Amino acid sequence: MEKENKKLERDLEEETGGAGVYSVDLRKHYILANDEWKGDVKPEILDGRNVSDFFDFDILQRLEELEREEEKQEDLAKIRKRLIQQNRIKKSTADSRPIVPRKFDKDKEFTSERMGRQLSDLGLDPTLAINRAGCRSRGRKRERSLDLMDLDVDQPNKKLRVRSM
Repeated sequence: MEKENKKLERDLEEETGGAGVYSVDLRKHYILANDEWKGDVKPEILDGRNVSDFFDFDILQRLEELEREEEKQEDLAKIRKRLIQQNRIKKSTADSRPIVPRKFDKDKEFTSERMGRQLSDLGLDPTLAINRAGCRSRGRKRERSLDLMDLDVDQPNKKLRVRSM
């Protein structure tokens, strides 16, 4: 009688749709300390590690944070590029060119008055600099100790010796 009351896997198969539809649950025969554990999902193991340990539930939130950070970095790169271009343009203008020596200053653009204006714009006292620039005069060339005309022209070697002295 017990055999008649006991449901077989074949009976369960016929009740749930027949062959090809029914799937045998092999876990119901597991011998565990707690019967509730029979329905637990088995962990997926890859290279000796549980795959679920590497699953991140906040991945969408972190992705959005990364995208925001990338946008900031792109903006910073654009700003840096713009600053570099501005500095290159600034270098190529007349502001960064060296001061022209007086012998090439034909138009007399570089005067002590202009220097005084520039120094006062910087907040410096221009009087000492103007005085120093104005009092500096060109020194005289060294006079020659021997006049070449006094030398004897017939003796060229003597002339060279005197010149080398």
